[in-house]
Amino acid sequence: MTLTTKFAGFATGFAAVCLLAVLPAFAQWGAGTTGGEYRPRISTAEEVAIVQHVFAADPPSATEWARHSKEYLEANDFDRESVLDVKRREYIEKFRLFAKPETLVIGANIMLSSYSAVNKGFIIESFNDQTFFSYDFAGQKYAVVIPKLMEYQWMSVEPDIAEKLHVLTVGATGRVRMILEVEPKFADKKPIELKGALYRLLAGEVASISIIAPLTGEVLWVRNGPGRAEKVRGNMMKLYDRAE
Repeated sequence: MTLTTKFAGFATGFAAVCLLAVLPAFAQWGAGTTGGEYRPRISTAEEVAIVQHVFAADPPSATEWARHSKEYLEANDFDRESVLDVKRREYIEKFRLFAKPETLVIGANIMLSSYSAVNKGFIIESFNDQTFFSYDFAGQKYAVVIPKLMEYQWMSVEPDIAEKLHVLTVGATGRVRMILEVEPKFADKKPIELKGALYRLLAGEVASISIIAPLTGEVLWVRNGPGRAEKVRGNMMKLYDRAE
């Protein structure tokens, strides 16, 4: 079954939906490393919107996007039309120069189950088979959906890491900081209704999912999707070849 077919079934099968709110752009982690781990920058709502429209082959109105920009809304009457033209040209240029990103990066706070000492792990209770990640941009709503998200509901965690995670995150807020890297795959031109609102949908696959300590930024747990895992294995093989 193709991803497109899976996505179509996923979209049309919605009866009840679970929205997992993304963290706002101003709360994003900067690009960099912590303890040797790569910490990606959180994607903005604008970036998600651009990717959705490009993948759907359905360009938005650059003028309409410009009218929703902060610069236009805050401009005085004298400058408003010139600001509108500048922003309109800016959005046209962004689409002209678009390059497919390897991943979109989503930040969210999620709830975990109690730790299972027998099975050595947690269940991510915030994930279900109808979870989606919501964005608002230029007067429209966008939803990132991951058809295979339930394959990542189980977190295999050793007891020492589980204790550290509990002390640093769960014990303080009841939730943990998640960073989800998603490889975009498919988008639909036709919006669908979710939770009483129309959303433009973008489907993707998990590249990696990480749990981050909120105060220190330490990466406590990481799991790679099949694509990222294969890439890591390929890079390791190249290193071994050079060493011979």
